Amino acid sequence: AVTRRVAERTVELAADPVEKTKRRLELAKLIEAQGDTAAAGKLVDEIYSENPAVLGVIRTAVNLHWRSASKTRALEILEASAAKAATPALKQGFTLEAARKATETGDFARATRLTGALLAEDPIRSDFLAARAGILAAQKNDTGLRDFYRAAIDSVNKSNKSASEKTTAIAGIRRDLIP
Repeated sequence: AVTRRVAERTVELAADPVEKTKRRLELAKLIEAQGDTAAAGKLVDEIYSENPAVLGVIRTAVNLHWRSASKTRALEILEASAAKAATPALKQGFTLEAARKATETGDFARATRLTGALLAEDPIRSDFLAARAGILAAQKNDTGLRDFYRAAIDSVNKSNKSASEKTTAIAGIRRDLIP
């Protein structure tokens, strides 16, 4: 209780907004460590709503919710952050992470939707292909997985990539298709 009160007081005394946010995130981690995941989640959501574009806040919110069995909330934050992302790479990273986490939780419809958006942007990118293949594998859909890989090979052949890029991409896909 003393440690928590000291952390709360440190937040109150912080004058700089960045420092205050940092201290509040530390307080949320402390509250979580003390076993009050509901209060920690509420505090992190409050911080996230005030700072939805700060990467450290997003990461902390996602990680805390994921650990505390609020996996749906973690996915919501990742999707919202992807929608607001300033750069395509950041957007793709959030979307890919959300797709993988959705697959892990068994939310295959959401994972399929997310990977579909990624594959629409770059249909031969290996990590996007792997994420979609992971969904089919988690569903134990061997026929669908085989058909997906064959369609991916056709997509690579039809792309305007260089011959060496096509060869590398097809080799990777075939390596995954063999098992």
